[in-house]
Amino acid sequence: MAKRNPTIRILAGLAALALVFAGSVAVAQTLPRNQTLYIGGHQWGPPTNFNPLSSNPAWPVGGNGQMGINGDGYIFETLFLSNIVNGSHAPLLGKDMSWTTPTQLTVHLQPGTMWQDGQPLTSADVKFTFELGKDFSVSTTALWDYLSSIDTPDAQTVVFNLDPARPNPGVVERYVDTVYILPQHIWQAVADQGQSALLQFENFDPVGSGSYKVMSHSAEQIVLERYDNYWGKSLYGMPTPKYVVHPIFKSNDAGNLALQQGQLDWSQQFVPNVWTMKNVGTWLSSEPYYIPGSIPMMLVNVQRKGLDNVLLHQLPAHRADGHEPLLGAGQVEPDHPDGRRVPVLRRQHGRSVRLEL
Repeated sequence: MAKRNPTIRILAGLAALALVFAGSVAVAQTLPRNQTLYIGGHQWGPPTNFNPLSSNPAWPVGGNGQMGINGDGYIFETLFLSNIVNGSHAPLLGKDMSWTTPTQLTVHLQPGTMWQDGQPLTSADVKFTFELGKDFSVSTTALWDYLSSIDTPDAQTVVFNLDPARPNPGVVERYVDTVYILPQHIWQAVADQGQSALLQFENFDPVGSGSYKVMSHSAEQIVLERYDNYWGKSLYGMPTPKYVVHPIFKSNDAGNLALQQGQLDWSQQFVPNVWTMKNVGTWLSSEPYYIPGSIPMMLVNVQRKGLDNVLLHQLPAHRADGHEPLLGAGQVEPDHPDGRRVPVLRRQHGRSVRLEL
């Protein structure tokens, strides 16, 4: 029985539950509503590029749609998917990974991985993608503080060799889960032109390995069309929506109104008092309504007097009785107490906290 890609499962479920409203979304008159999923909250301005290496790529490449953070993999894919609930690594382009030695991570690719232009996706593409961080200042550059080299014994195998002087397996696994793999046969020519060309490449006709391609884009919306020759369809199945449309709203209020009116099927943006909205559901039916979509982090300057107090660092996460955090919006799940995930705080009605150092 074929396993289902988590992204595909979500899309299939949301399409089945979609409210069928004509709405005022411009593209609704040209795309069949029962084959189209409308989502919002990821893109807040006209798309300027679909370059994963850019500082501000448009959705679904960027716009809070990065793989491993919010789980999107419509066009480009990662080797694995990171499950932030239990810390596991779900296969995607990668079939399996194992620490063959304390400083050597071996990844095997799925059989038949393919780019959307029909070229095979191999270990050479993986090596090329990660080594861009060694040769240029891009998002993977920090990884090379802990990595010494990458080997490709064959077309399906990638070996990450950690620097024995600075081994950090957790960092390496995080990058393996979150770096979009790029086609070397397209991006090598761009990289040969240097750093500026690499970062400024607009990539408006992106070629990835995912189950969707960009159909059109404008200042009003981005439209994806399902790629029916997706390499992973025998392994993961295919997503149900033939089209995925992201209208570009001017504000949260406009996006929330569209959600409430049924013009959106799925919204990522913050919705105040979501429990009062009619015809709008959440992941959980009661408080906290959502599981975390990201891991917030607060950095403390421990060099300053007062801020070096460990008890102060612990205070925001616990009430005096130790059962509930002190502050928050009431719409997120508190994180695990073992420290693997930084606490996200719940709402405490009528409470306030004053710290005096």
